[in-house]
Amino acid sequence: MKMSKKLIFLILFLLSILIGGNLERRKCWYWNGNNWQLADTSICQLFLEITHLNDSCNKIQWKIPYFNIVICEPQVRTRTPGYWKNHPEKWPPPYHPHNIFYLSGKTWLAVLWQEPRGDAYYILAHQFIAAVLNKASGCPVPFDVEKILIDANLWFQIIRPPVRPNSQEGKKAIRWAERLDIYNNTGR
Repeated sequence: MKMSKKLIFLILFLLSILIGGNLERRKCWYWNGNNWQLADTSICQLFLEITHLNDSCNKIQWKIPYFNIVICEPQVRTRTPGYWKNHPEKWPPPYHPHNIFYLSGKTWLAVLWQEPRGDAYYILAHQFIAAVLNKASGCPVPFDVEKILIDANLWFQIIRPPVRPNSQEGKKAIRWAERLDIYNNTGR
């Protein structure tokens, strides 16, 4: 019989509680899509409120006096540029499909519908927009992706299309776009 990593972790965690006997603290563990995270009590309280209001996550929940464990696997998943261009009504605030995208002269939605045709600016813009919307939707963002989002934000403030893929700026944009594409498709 093969047990999943989550089940093994859960069993070990519950055994540590029974052996340690420390029920005075509040702990909240949740699965962020890659690994287990220990949240502080405010996040734990938020998860408890969410699970009471609606079924927004798959959960296993125990309530012991003075101690709450919530194991929550978020159902918020990253989406691709194709999803975001076809679902503008799902865009999270403060982003709006009809805002102008930096120096492109086009709206965010129009940029997503723009065929890249070998233009590194639009290749990056597609992945950047999706990653920004995924982050704003509550998806966890790896550190290296967060850095790319910051750097690309600054890049878009000074660069206009077109950008040749074989230029220095184009190579950088393509490298960033490749990493953001992995994030948008896998959440990693």
